[in-house]
Parts: sequence; structure tokens; C-alpha cells
Amino acid sequence: MSYEPGAGNENRRLIFDLALERVQAIEAASDVVDRKAETLLAFLAVVIAIALQAPQPARHWSLDLACFYSAFVSFFASVVFLVLSIAARIRRFDPSVKGLFHKYWSAEYESTLQQVTSNLAESWEKNVGVHAAKVKWYQRALLPSVLGLFLLAVDVLVLRWI
Repeated sequence: MSYEPGAGNENRRLIFDLALERVQAIEAASDVVDRKAETLLAFLAVVIAIALQAPQPARHWSLDLACFYSAFVSFFASVVFLVLSIAARIRRFDPSVKGLFHKYWSAEYESTLQQVTSNLAESWEKNVGVHAAKVKWYQRALLPSVLGLFLLAVDVLVLRWI
């Protein structure tokens, strides 16, 4: 059976286009989370490097020490969460184009379209879970980042100038 325009084929093509659109949308959303996580990670690296170059806290004042080291513990927790967010990309499921090629090269159009659509739908379902994990880890990284910045600002701008 060859490809013939008609209501059935148009519906199948519409379903395929929707599945492909969904896969592309979830991949784009995942890429946005990756870029945000990478940007925050780079920012934290710069802040940590600058903070390490600043004069060390006075060893005799425990509040100064507590703020300084709590900031670094917060930054470390944030870095771990950001790395987990970026590393979730490894679990992403991509459609097997090579497998489809070998399996359906000589198959009829409708059969191939159905299998490719099914493969895309499966990919989308798995990648939604990966994306949710990436967002969860990124959100968990935000609070320690802000807390670390606040503690470092209190330490450097307030406690060391008293």
C-alpha cells in the first residue's frame, strides 16, 4: 500500500506532527533548564573564587566564622544540586533512528508512520520525567545559593567592618 492522500493519512500525519512537536518542546525546555543551571554554576564559581581571595574571617569571632563557613556549605550544596540537574540529561531518551531505519526501510508508509509516531510518544513520556527531575534539582539549588550569598554578604559587608 502506498501513500495516498485521504482523511486517514492526514490524521496519522497530524498525530505524527503533534508527537514530534511535543518531543521538540520538552527537549527545548530541558535545554533551558540546563542553561540556567550552567549559568548559576558559573556564577557560584566566580563568587567562591572571589570570596576565597577576600581576607579570612577573624579566628576569634565565632559569628564571623559561622557566617563565612555556612555560606560555603550552602554553596557546596547548591553546586551538588546543580550538577545533579545537569547530569539528569544523561537519562534522556532519544528515538532510535537507526533502529527505525533498519526495521522499516522497506515497510509501507502507514506502518512506518505509525511506528515512528509510537517511538516519539514513548520518547516524550520518558523525557517528561527527566525534565521534571532536572527542574526539581535546579529548584533545590536556588535556596542554598541565595542563602549562601546572603550569609557571605552579611559576613563581608557587616561583620568584618564592625
